[in-house]
Amino acid sequence: MRFRWPFAFALLLTSFLAQAQQPAPAQTPPDDPLFDVATSQLGRALILRCLCVADTLQFDGKGHLETNKTHPEDWTLAGVNLQKVERKGAEGFQFSGVRVAIKWNDDNKEFVRHDLKTEPVKIVINGATTPEELRHAVAAIFSLGIDRALQTSLPPYWQHYFDPHTAWPEDGLKGVQVFTPGGTVAGVPIPAPALLNKPSAEYTLEAAHDKVSGPVLLHLVVDATGAQRRLFVLQPLGYGLDAKAVEAIEKAKFAPITVGGKQVASSLLVKQEFNIAMIQNGVVQ
Repeated sequence: MRFRWPFAFALLLTSFLAQAQQPAPAQTPPDDPLFDVATSQLGRALILRCLCVADTLQFDGKGHLETNKTHPEDWTLAGVNLQKVERKGAEGFQFSGVRVAIKWNDDNKEFVRHDLKTEPVKIVINGATTPEELRHAVAAIFSLGIDRALQTSLPPYWQHYFDPHTAWPEDGLKGVQVFTPGGTVAGVPIPAPALLNKPSAEYTLEAAHDKVSGPVLLHLVVDATGAQRRLFVLQPLGYGLDAKAVEAIEKAKFAPITVGGKQVASSLLVKQEFNIAMIQNGVVQ
């Protein structure tokens, strides 16, 4: 049979072009221990230890915050769910995710997380050169739940919520009897301290946006002079509203109770109701 060179050449050229157009086989990326450390944080229920609410945060290789334009908030607004990690140069990583508000579920007696419909959070870490350095930086930036280090950095009203046995600083109540309203002394009922003014509590923007309502129950001691002592959260609500309740009650003034003709220290429960229908200009009326 006579061989057709033009046909054979066309066949070979078509075969070559077909092979050239096929995608190159995927290259296995080289080992990257730093990237492995970074991606290990994905999908975890994290809290920013700085309690920052800015949408872009930058940290150095030791986990120190470098972003200036931010402010701390209540820990219940400092949650973050990390969804993506990208390399940023040889020594940088950018974590992307969503901010999370943490709310108390009174039915289950536990905190639950709610994604906030805000701009994505971007957290950049620069300068960690080894996996161990990056692990330390990540541990300095994020907390997995309320660990001991985060707990001791919180205000006293939260420290005593998480650990009622935490010692109070010297406040003049050591060795002083604190009376409990509702009880009796020599058959005489013990009254509650009188609230002399009604403080207003503000809503957080996040709580107002998500229409969060409910009570915050606070416990405090009113000493013999009427001063507030040992204030802590007894029943939380979350979304930053516990801190707003504390801010409001700290502005209140009380009249101390009298037992046996003497002014004495007494405990007190204060309930601050947050009702979205009661908001006027961001303040609970």
